Formats: sequence, structure tokens, C-alpha cells
Amino acid sequence: MRRGLFIGRFQPPHLGHLHAIKQALEECDELIIVIGSSQYSHT
Repeated sequence: MRRGLFIGRFQPPHLGHLHAIKQALEECDELIIVIGSSQYSHT
């Protein structure tokens, strides 16, 4: 099983994010999406 990791702030979420996630899903069996904090820089 191949796992992927997709990290972003998604502010605001848009179709580009969706496209990137779909592309990542084509490369792996499971994708973990991590949403970073919007209140702090460098997170």
C-alpha cells in the first residue's frame, strides 16, 4: 500500500487544490491531508 501526504493551508480552498489532491490520489492508495494553521506563520 502506498500512502501519500498532502499538506496545505487551503485559504481559501479552490479548484487547484482539488486538482492537486486528485493527482496525488492517482499515485497512491491512501492520501493523508493535513491542514495547517491559518493563525500562525511557518506552520
